Amino acid sequence: MKGSSVLLRSICRNIAAGKLSCSTQPCNLDHKPSRLNQQGQSSSRCQRALAWRLGLLIVALGSLGIAGCGTFVGTPNNAAAAGLLIALPNNVDFGSVPVGQTATATVSLINKSADPIEISQLTFTGQSFSILAPGSLPITIAAGSTLKMTVQFGPTTSGAAQGDLNITSNLSPSPAAVVSLKGKGTANGGGSAGGSPTLSINATAISFGDVTLGTTSTQTVTLTSTGTTSLTINSATITGAGFSVSGATFPVSLKSGQSLSLNVQFDPTVAGTASGQLTISSNSSTSATDVVSLSGNGVASSSGTSYQVNLSWNAPVNSTDPVAGYNIYRAPSGTSTYQLVNSAQVALTQYSDQSVQSGASYDYIVRSVDASGVESTASNMANVAVP
Repeated sequence: MKGSSVLLRSICRNIAAGKLSCSTQPCNLDHKPSRLNQQGQSSSRCQRALAWRLGLLIVALGSLGIAGCGTFVGTPNNAAAAGLLIALPNNVDFGSVPVGQTATATVSLINKSADPIEISQLTFTGQSFSILAPGSLPITIAAGSTLKMTVQFGPTTSGAAQGDLNITSNLSPSPAAVVSLKGKGTANGGGSAGGSPTLSINATAISFGDVTLGTTSTQTVTLTSTGTTSLTINSATITGAGFSVSGATFPVSLKSGQSLSLNVQFDPTVAGTASGQLTISSNSSTSATDVVSLSGNGVASSSGTSYQVNLSWNAPVNSTDPVAGYNIYRAPSGTSTYQLVNSAQVALTQYSDQSVQSGASYDYIVRSVDASGVESTASNMANVAVP
């Protein structure tokens, strides 16, 4: 790969309350396979341009009107769409529940409109489903707020059950939102004559609702031994960006009637909806594996000013494997927890990250992707501090 020289000039721009603060600084970069040289003094307001050995040059610089540089753009935080009511999750699977017992799930109603929404009626189709909270209607959800509901499944007979929760409000058309429900009633006390271990979980779905980027929301999942013999919980694993679990070291043995509490957290770093699963492995006679579905919505801080980081880079040079697109990854500065930022493969050599939080600092890397979906090694890291 032959070396090339690139001259960049960056201008940091911060738009807040209509005021601009700018500075300029030239950077001379020699792009070679084995080393990266930078001449001149670096500005604390500007970020460094970094080059990688495959020829991918990523630039994450605060700039104003310069092609190939990043921009911090301040815009009013008023993007809520009028007349929008979102149910998270909109599908709840209670899994297998012994007849005569109950399982619960949390469903969040998020008011995305600029006006209050009045919930006037909650109705179910299908048997064995009910609502525990809220207890009385009508109830009003303020603009931008979330109402958390507790939905219950209590089978009275064995077999599969399914239905819908219809949510009626002052929005049109009606129902304003629908949540699909399903579960399975199982015979209680099945197993050997000497008794059987049984696991009961207090929720089969957890919705965290809206959570501000950079903050953490925690909910508790309770595991209870309801069988006639001791229960062994082998593991609790979690999937999904932003979700984590703590509270126990496995395996854990629970005598009949004992409980174990797990802390499930949602810490979004990217704006938008997220989903995941908490999977519990045990020797329960009803099921060796139980799954709790997770959902949440990462939202930008409502400080009145929002920011975006514009990234640009040079395509790989002299590559024998044609590039089909790019993936952009971001992590809080100083960590290695990189998460994919783009929801679809990026075709251009530029990307605007609009999910950053004021006052945060991020590390970015880029990987090129070929037609088979195979990613290259990562580019050099570029750091960005958001005002």
